[in-house]
Parts: sequence; C-alpha cells; structure tokens
Amino acid sequence: MRNRFWRSIQASSTPVRSGLYLSRQSLCRKLSCFVSALFFSVHLCHAVVQTVDIRAGWNAVYLEVEPYSTAPSDVFDGLSVECVAGYAGDGATRQYVTNPTVDLSRASGWIRWYPSSEEHSFLSDLGEIYGGRGYLIKASESFTWKIEGRPVVARTEWVPDSYNFVGFPVAELGGPTFHEFFEGSAAHRDQSIYRMRDGVWKKVLNMTSEALASGEAFWVFCDGSSDFQGPLQVDTPGYSGLMLMDSPLDLMLTNRSTNPVSYSIQHIIESGKPGVPLSLQIMVIGDVAAPLRSVPVDFPSSAWSQDFPPMNGGFSIRMPVTLRRSDLEIDAAQSYLLFESSLATRIWVPIKALPTSN
Repeated sequence: MRNRFWRSIQASSTPVRSGLYLSRQSLCRKLSCFVSALFFSVHLCHAVVQTVDIRAGWNAVYLEVEPYSTAPSDVFDGLSVECVAGYAGDGATRQYVTNPTVDLSRASGWIRWYPSSEEHSFLSDLGEIYGGRGYLIKASESFTWKIEGRPVVARTEWVPDSYNFVGFPVAELGGPTFHEFFEGSAAHRDQSIYRMRDGVWKKVLNMTSEALASGEAFWVFCDGSSDFQGPLQVDTPGYSGLMLMDSPLDLMLTNRSTNPVSYSIQHIIESGKPGVPLSLQIMVIGDVAAPLRSVPVDFPSSAWSQDFPPMNGGFSIRMPVTLRRSDLEIDAAQSYLLFESSLATRIWVPIKALPTSN
C-alpha cells in the first residue's frame, strides 16, 4: 500500500518556555520575512483529500481525515471492498499479528463492516469510519482511494503492555525511520513493530532503515504506560482543537526526541472562505525600556505559512493563541493549523471561532 498525501525562535536553557521568545531585532526581521512569505505561500483547499493506493487483499490503512459522511456504506460506496475492520480490543491477543488469515467474523476484539453484497453482511458491527484511526481493508482488486474530509486532532490512547494498532501523520515522501520517530520514548524505543507487506504482517527488523509511511497503520508494542504522540507533540486544550472565544488558549509544543527539531506552521483555509484571524503571544527580549515584554503578533484570516527554528530535545514551548474577533469576516469562521516538523511528521489542529460569551 502506498499513500500520496498533501505534503527563529531558539529555545534557551530553560526546559519549559512560556510563549515564543525573540530579540527585538529578530522580531522585526521575522515579521518582515513573514509578510514577504504571504505572497509566495498560499494554502487553500476545497476539501482535504487523502489518497491511498489499495492493493488486492488485505491493507492496513491509517486515516488522517474524517470523512464528511462516516457511514461505511457511504465511505466505501462503489469501491471493490469486501471487508473493513477496526480494532476495539485491549491488545491482549496477538492472533492477527501472527496469523493474518484469521477469520475476522470470529476474531476477538475486532468490529467489522461488510457490504450488503457479501454473505457476512448481517454480521456487520462497525458503524462509523473515523479519522485518526487505523483500519484493515480487504479489497477484491487494486484501486486508488480518495477520501475527502476534515483533518482531526489525532491522539493515540496507548494500551500499556500490549500491542496497539496505530498510525501517525507523516509526510508523503521521506517519512522518519522508526528509530527517529520512537527514540525519545522509553515505552516504544526498540519494542516490536509489525507492518503489513503483501497482505502479511512482517516484523520490522531494522528500525534505523525502515521508515513510517503516510496512511499506513502498524502494530506497535507499548512497554508500560505512554502518552507519546510523536517527536514533535502539539497538545491542545481539548480533543476538538482550538475552540476560541474571548480568552486565549494555549498550545503546548514539546520536542519528545533527544535532538533539536525545527517546525513550520501553515494556516489552511477552505477555498473562498476566510479563516480565523489569530494572534500569537511573543516574548520579546532585549528592549532597553522593557527587557522582557509580551507582544501579540497578528496573523491574518487568509492563508499563511511560518517557519520556526529548532527547539532542543526535551524542551516545551507554551504558545498562547487569541482570537482577533474585530477582524472576523464571517461568524463561526473555521480553518486549520498544520504543524510540520523537520522529521517529516505532521500535526493537524482545527480552529474555530465561537460566539462571544457575553
């Protein structure tokens, strides 16, 4: 299975930073570069489309987007699909890791969907197809699957001391190796990982040479408890992203790896619709009159992109985000922030302007 998918603030010696830190001169340079970049970097979308090449037989697929209609009969309408399965077990059994031909109609922990044309259709108990999850898909022939939908906050809830059926948003080309991705997590580093090859689960034998692929789901063992979400982790106040009213909300960016990681932020808007006007709080260092002060930097409701310099391994940055309500062009505006790291990982954060609390 092959997937095709859309593809300096230096941390100091303090482990957790409050806001983004810039010198006064650096702030002026970066804002100038930012304004210039707006003319060359346009990020519009009618819908976010994930494209996955499905092969005949079994495929292990990870969805980055949530289909507009989550009913399996709509998601797989007209496709050569014989069975779709999602894992709802506790990871206690390895039967599908060691035996890929197990009958899913009898397998423990699996919920599945069969099209009405299949003899097992009356056994269907998979009622929704959600983004941010992995699925097994059995196809009668190869085809290219295009999924239109909305990006979601993808958060893995690890089951400790078990195999977990998971996937991760990574770049279309040049994804990180398994070692690069997991080396910052003791619960996953050097643990067993299985990936599907030609319909058969194969153990990953060389973590430093094999890379994660976009749209691919894996079996990953979790040794003990874990909250690991990737080398660059972006935590939001809620599972729905940033639901902004009149008070700022914090994004927490953490470099979970042991090496510096740089990143970029893109503001993705729907074609023909304005997005959410934001202000990010920047801590400016070096002004004679005020050696340390907080400055809101305004970002427009249109599409934009901004690069940020490396953040040291183990460091976190708190990024306060404020809705600039006076610049809202439409009520209930919504758009997306896409974080992309130098390790070719991706994090989607939906943002929405909510009505005033008054």
